[in-house]
Amino acid sequence: MVTALLPPRNQVVLQGVSWHTYQALIRDLRSQPGKRLTYD
Repeated sequence: MVTALLPPRNQVVLQGVSWHTYQALIRDLRSQPGKRLTYD
């Protein structure tokens, strides 16, 4: 489930993402400079 909790600024908050999935997303985004993720 993806929930946008912030005003439209190209930011998305993903809830319920496991650490394993987060690491896979990081690997997938390596080739796309300017995009970043944080895990809380």
